[in-house]
Amino acid sequence: RQAILLEKGSIVTMGTSDAVISTYMDNVSSHNEFASDRLTADGAFHFTRVRTLNHELQPVSTFAHDQSITVEIALFAKQRPQNVHLLIAANNKNGQRIFSSDISLEKYKIRVDDFNSFYVTIPAEILTPGNYSFFVAIHAPNALGYDVKDQICPISVFDNGSAFNQYENKWFYGDVFVHCSWVFK
Repeated sequence: RQAILLEKGSIVTMGTSDAVISTYMDNVSSHNEFASDRLTADGAFHFTRVRTLNHELQPVSTFAHDQSITVEIALFAKQRPQNVHLLIAANNKNGQRIFSSDISLEKYKIRVDDFNSFYVTIPAEILTPGNYSFFVAIHAPNALGYDVKDQICPISVFDNGSAFNQYENKWFYGDVFVHCSWVFK
């Protein structure tokens, strides 16, 4: 089988399906990581790397809806955190935040003048099929943003046989799956 890879209407490559898919995956994988080597950056805290990982902790940017998504967030601290939080939010394809998670850094043994890594896992069957990116912030709540990155680490989620597969391309059924309790009386 033959395939063509297009980007903004221009042909990137064409050839066998395997070769084109390999080129596509190489291109997507290289864009799903934010990295900075700013050791001399201003401010007490800053991000050094944010990337998405699969269950084997390998960098990837494509996930099935029934796979967990791990986001590695590495930061550099120039001082001990006091009232400093780390926040992550998922953005939908329109850049709207669809959920967020926030932790206080005070309860962790943050290494000063060193790199610190956090791993946050989004459980399987949370994000519906579509394209997403992430918002991350190191912040003092309601006061200061030490480092803020938006719409980084783009990922794609595909349907791997969910109950909503029958509606694909017919109805927009939201950005998150919610497993509700249904009762009939």
